[in-house]
This record gives sequence, structure tokens and C-alpha cells, in this order.
Amino acid sequence: MKTFQLSLVFLICAAGSFAQKADNMANNKLTDEQFVWKASRAGMKEVAMCTEATTKASSDRVKSFAEMLVRDHTSANEELKGIAEKNNIKLTADRDKTDMDKMDKNKAEWTDKNKMEGDKMDKNKEGMDMHNMSAKTGAEYDKEYMQMMVNEHNKAIELFKMESTNGKNADVKAFATKTLPTLQMHLDSAMVVQASLVKY
Repeated sequence: MKTFQLSLVFLICAAGSFAQKADNMANNKLTDEQFVWKASRAGMKEVAMCTEATTKASSDRVKSFAEMLVRDHTSANEELKGIAEKNNIKLTADRDKTDMDKMDKNKAEWTDKNKMEGDKMDKNKEGMDMHNMSAKTGAEYDKEYMQMMVNEHNKAIELFKMESTNGKNADVKAFATKTLPTLQMHLDSAMVVQASLVKY
């Protein structure tokens, strides 16, 4: 009887532990450092894509939109860089170089394989996005670029909302909260420009 009771207690505890882990996975919360890495990478990608669009887009409205994003995201990137330096957080470029050096010299191993694979997938997808955009021209380029801007800003808003709500570092959390209205304005503008392209 005692053996049965102990087994029952073990099963209940195990189930509770599993449920807690599942709940944490469902929440999908990022650390402040992870947010900075993701926001930094997304910001640099935006500047690169929008810089190209300022000269490659065929629509004046698309070009003006791209110029606005280059200004806003360059400013945000610089602000985030300052916050990262103040809090000793390595930004994407420095972090990637350090990680590659460690891997080349076999001095360190990744302790979270899923995190590494996730980063690789993000980088590969970014490269594919840039490649696909570069292959397009004219009206086709304009429509593809604006669709990508809508998609990217939807993802960015979700990311920044998460940090604004759950962030622990006061500087990083304040940056996310402050930047959210600008990202929302970018999304709203992107949808207006995108709608105007349908007419042509």
C-alpha cells in the first residue's frame, strides 16, 4: 500500500513539473539579452533592406517610406547600441564574431543546441529574404518589399510588446516601450503604401 502511495505521489509531482515546463514554453518569454540580440539583428536588417529600396524602388511613395525607415531604424539602432554597452550586452555583430572565433578554435561549446540552431535558421532566412528581394525589379520589387515591411513590423511589434510587458532590465524595457509607437506608425504607413500599389 505504501509503495502504491509513494508511486502516486511521484506521478503527481512529475505531472506538476511537466505542466510547469509546458507553461513556461507556452509563455515563450525572452530574457532582456535575447531581446537585445533579436532587436539588434532585426534593426540592422531593416536598415539594409530599406537603404536598397531608396534607390531600387520604382514608386516614389515606396522610396519615401524606405527613407523614413532608414532614419528611424538607424536612430533606434544607435540608441540600442548605447543601452547594450551600458549593460554589457554584446550586440549581434560582436556576438556572432566572438562565437565564430570560439568555434574555430574549439575553445567553447554551445550549451543550448536549440538556441544555436534557431540563430542559424534566423540568419539563413534573412539571407534568403535579401537574395529574393535583390532578384526583383520595378513594380514587383515594390510590392514584395512592402509586403515584407508589413510582415517584419508585425513580428517586431510582437517582440517589443513582449519586452515592454515582461522585461526585467529597466533600460531595455524602457527602450521597447518607447519604440513601440514608432513601429506601429511604420506598420500603419506600410499598409497604406501597400494598398496604394494594388491600384497599379
